[in-house]
Amino acid sequence: MNGRFPEPVAGPQGRDRRIRAARWTRRIDRFVHMAIGVVALLLPLWAGAIATGPYLPLNSGTTWTYARDGSGAYVTEVLEGSYVVNGVATKALFDGEDSSITYLTNDSSGIREHAGFVPSVAFKATTTWRMITLSPPFKDAEPAMDIGATVPSSGAANFEYGGSETFPLSYTGNSTLVGFETITVPAGTFDTVKVTVWSTVYGYIGTEYLSGSGMTIYWLAEGIGLVKEVITHSDGTTTTYTLLDSNLFDTAPDAFAFTAQTGVAPGAPVTSDSITVAGINAPAPIGVVGASTASGAAPSPRPRERSRTARRYESG
Repeated sequence: MNGRFPEPVAGPQGRDRRIRAARWTRRIDRFVHMAIGVVALLLPLWAGAIATGPYLPLNSGTTWTYARDGSGAYVTEVLEGSYVVNGVATKALFDGEDSSITYLTNDSSGIREHAGFVPSVAFKATTTWRMITLSPPFKDAEPAMDIGATVPSSGAANFEYGGSETFPLSYTGNSTLVGFETITVPAGTFDTVKVTVWSTVYGYIGTEYLSGSGMTIYWLAEGIGLVKEVITHSDGTTTTYTLLDSNLFDTAPDAFAFTAQTGVAPGAPVTSDSITVAGINAPAPIGVVGASTASGAAPSPRPRERSRTARRYESG
């Protein structure tokens, strides 16, 4: 998950400056967590562990567009190729809002955050780039998790500025799979899992000991990724990101047909049987030619695909 790590940064007169950074698809203090970096209707739970991988697609070229606090349109994209961090090939998630990059893996070891890059941060009365490398990586999720399960993480957070100065700090935190929720955002209504992530980073920048913490709540749809994110900053303020669009949306349904009605008198109204349109993972329009319809959105039994029921009305 694209995190935010509360980042302690030494500035002029030793002031503690908080610098925003990457997104997971965005998390605690905008990576200033990541460095490191679901109220609605709870869905019925089912027994057994949930495979977490499908909730964070990391295929090259995948894009999501988000609004921040109800305005703007910021694109997040999975970059082509892979990038090695501490000997591990990772995928790079580029955040178009601030041009930061989060380096992630989603594999048999779970969903993990390895590093984060920010091209422009304030540091010692100047502006430079910053790379934060985590060892071991922050674990957002095990490959499979039960509802209510928590994954702890801790380790070293290496802060590098402009290629000239490096500071070995530490981090700790955890990620909890809270449950299922159906939520509505500008892109539509989605069945999601809700995840909370907390993290803190602490240590010395030069001779000054600094620390910072933050928490983020994520709502993730299977096969889509991050739908909504609420970041609670260390000063108590919040930032909310909501999904506007994604090239992962599939609104082309599987083939379907209504059962033919026979023996109907000319001009008599006829109501067909109902059908369920499947094969879509996002809200889709519905309509027919030469008749009227009644339809209703129906959440699937698992938070993955969305379906719609439909019934056709016509005169014979």
